Amino acid sequence: MEKTSDRFIDKLIVMLTTLWLVSFTIFSTETWGKYVYLGLTVVVFGLGAIRNGWKINIAIEPFHLCTILFLLYGFASYLWAIDGTYTIKRMSTVAQTLICMYFVYTYYRDDKDSSRLLDCVMWAGYIVAIYAIYYYGLNTIRSLIAAGDRIDNEFTNVNAIGMMAAYSLIITFSKIINKHFSISLIFSVPALLMVIASGSRKAFIILLFGIFFVYMTRSISQSTNPAETILKFVLVCIVGVLAVMAIWSIPAFRPVTERLLQTLNQFTGQGRVDESTMRRAWFIEIGLKQFFKTPIQGIGIGNSLFIIGRDTYLHNNYIEILACGGILGIVTFYSSYLCCFKRLMSGMKKYDEITVLCVTFFILQLLMDFMQVSYFAKDTYFYFMIFFLQVKSLSRESNH
Repeated sequence: MEKTSDRFIDKLIVMLTTLWLVSFTIFSTETWGKYVYLGLTVVVFGLGAIRNGWKINIAIEPFHLCTILFLLYGFASYLWAIDGTYTIKRMSTVAQTLICMYFVYTYYRDDKDSSRLLDCVMWAGYIVAIYAIYYYGLNTIRSLIAAGDRIDNEFTNVNAIGMMAAYSLIITFSKIINKHFSISLIFSVPALLMVIASGSRKAFIILLFGIFFVYMTRSISQSTNPAETILKFVLVCIVGVLAVMAIWSIPAFRPVTERLLQTLNQFTGQGRVDESTMRRAWFIEIGLKQFFKTPIQGIGIGNSLFIIGRDTYLHNNYIEILACGGILGIVTFYSSYLCCFKRLMSGMKKYDEITVLCVTFFILQLLMDFMQVSYFAKDTYFYFMIFFLQVKSLSRESNH
């Protein structure tokens, strides 16, 4: 029988893991932020060790092998990098992240599924949204939204705020349609407010796609008649299009709808295109040119600034890795996704809301990589941990 003290430690660890996730965003620009992050890692690992009677099971799993493969290749690219110091700096960040993730993973590795980690994602997003409202001020946010403007990058990147809030809303939506009442519904309002205030295209796409995919997956799983399934899909698509059209006409959504429209204009070659979209298109162009010059090994991880001409990156994970790591880099990094793709998709045959959320976030991570560089981001490896934990759960079920 589980002791009261063990249950208390379990709840405490989940709370601290949530704050650990929050630190990825809120303290990301502070010089002391990394100490909060490292400190919480140590505390979670220590409490996990106490919870398990000081038994620490050190084992290398597929999750670790895939990420270690990319880590080793990244460091190896120092040998042919334009400037190896940038490679070492970037890959040291990845190494630190992987070590911290492993310490946290040792506690969660025997969970029956990824539900607790997904709850951490949900609550972390709500905490960040509430903190952002406190930081900017509700009146300021209301004024910006009413004027059709977006908040500025101050304590962190506004896209990160919007994206975290969007992921939280998707998890809460899943709980609602699966008839799991959650107090988290109360926090949906500030989260939605921050999705709008961020003016983030990525957050908007995450929210729309996530809700659509989660709802359609559940509807299809409950349908036994193919005609009914097709009808539901068509109806949801029609409602979705009408909802987007309605959103497009609301002034509060003007920052994000204008930016989405300008992105579309970039592809069609018609209408006005904003500076951010043009810059991203140029990054793709110069990144591909560099890839075709050094297709196998690239110019060294973290060295994209030499083809851009200033200290930044290519804002597209696929292009960034192709240019800097070549084909070998792209294969070693995305091997982590390949490791769990087949098992996650097979788990969709039997409806399970946790697996559906994992597949939703899996697709969204791959989609967002067209708009951001994620290979050195902490949240990327946290999502890897969620995916592989769910893969373990599905493997155990199939073995039984």
